[in-house]
Amino acid sequence: MPIGWLIDWQTAPAPWVTLLAGLALYVVGVTRLRRRGRSWSRRRSATFLAGWGVLLIALCSPLAAHDESFPVHMVQHLLIGMLAPLLFALSAPITLALRVLRPVDRRSLVRILHSRAARALAFPPIGALIYTASLWTLYLTPLFAQTLDHPLLHEALHVHFLLVGCLFMWPLVGLDPVGSRSSMRVRIGVLLLALGSHAALAKLIYAGWMGGGLAHTLPTEDIHAGAQLMYYGGDAIDAALLVIFFAQWYARAGRALAHAERRSTGPSIPGMHPPARRAQARAAR
Repeated sequence: MPIGWLIDWQTAPAPWVTLLAGLALYVVGVTRLRRRGRSWSRRRSATFLAGWGVLLIALCSPLAAHDESFPVHMVQHLLIGMLAPLLFALSAPITLALRVLRPVDRRSLVRILHSRAARALAFPPIGALIYTASLWTLYLTPLFAQTLDHPLLHEALHVHFLLVGCLFMWPLVGLDPVGSRSSMRVRIGVLLLALGSHAALAKLIYAGWMGGGLAHTLPTEDIHAGAQLMYYGGDAIDAALLVIFFAQWYARAGRALAHAERRSTGPSIPGMHPPARRAQARAAR
């Protein structure tokens, strides 16, 4: 099968150049780390490649040549703004950069991560608010209609989808160090409110509440199809996000419990049989 079927090199030069550059940076980082004798999780590399592939499909495949169609646009929204950020959050690119950068560059990156702006953006309610408000503004005002008439604004919308998606996903399930993950209660509340807001917006779009007169200019069947994709496709990605979120919480809780048990029991005698260790733990309590 010719590669031209997958990638339209002429109509989307900027996306594939940017995607190849991002892939090259990640591969170089992993290669340098392994040359130093340090391992890097294959699972993290796999999730990065999966996220890269999702963006490739959304921006450089024949799908991108028909994104003036509202259902196709909504598929792009799901891929660029939800699925790809989720996968990138699990690939830990910032952690990789911190391990391979020169000390002077590493210190600069750490200063950026610890800056007030970065800490504010890493606060889950802030990222969720930007993510949610931007989507409601896009579809319920004339802004989306403007992106259909101005190619540069249309391309900027794709970048926006990716950035706000990362702002939302990273503080919730990202493996990289962030300024503030907040408490579990706050994060769960933010997650549920954001997911509910996304579903509510899909229902409003289905009902024809679109800005810029698009409810009258776009075919009704396209609006309904796009809204259904947003609702059910968003639900599928949201389900994966919830599974990952609670799996991470369960793993962290297990590690914290094991650490607390080790501290409470104190050092065990080498070679001590398990019953004796349990007796030692009971005596310590």
